[in-house]
Amino acid sequence: MWLMTSFGFFSVVQKPDDKDQGTLTIRARVRSDLENLQTRFLPALGPITESFDTDYRYRAKVPRGDLAVAMANIVMDLNYSNFKSEVAKQQGGQRAELYHGVWDVLYKLQQSKHASKPAKYSPSTKTPQLPISSKGLAVAWGGLLVDMDGRVLLREPANYYV
Repeated sequence: MWLMTSFGFFSVVQKPDDKDQGTLTIRARVRSDLENLQTRFLPALGPITESFDTDYRYRAKVPRGDLAVAMANIVMDLNYSNFKSEVAKQQGGQRAELYHGVWDVLYKLQQSKHASKPAKYSPSTKTPQLPISSKGLAVAWGGLLVDMDGRVLLREPANYYV
């Protein structure tokens, strides 16, 4: 799951060792994003590690329940009417411009003929039957973030790395 907040950008995943430990791994591209998360909402966040060999340079483990509480607190703390303006206020114009770039790409979903068509599932196989693009490729998404009004805020194509 991707989380874009006014104080940082995060990728939350369950790595193989997380399952047995009851933890999740929170990854970030910028160390201060994890530090902000820990200071403001998630004191249970474990040590932040750094790796130059991974797509997210910084990561830390956290108990799953602690992250759930932190996410609820992030929602309860929300007090702005414009996300990109709040990002600029908290993290500066350069970060706000990057977030606007994501917003701009995702705005195209409103014009997509597939945006409102959910995947169809075959009752016999339980596998999605995805729409086919004009290039003959299956249209699929690997992640989706929807707000309280049902608007799509963020998506990541499943075939991004192909």
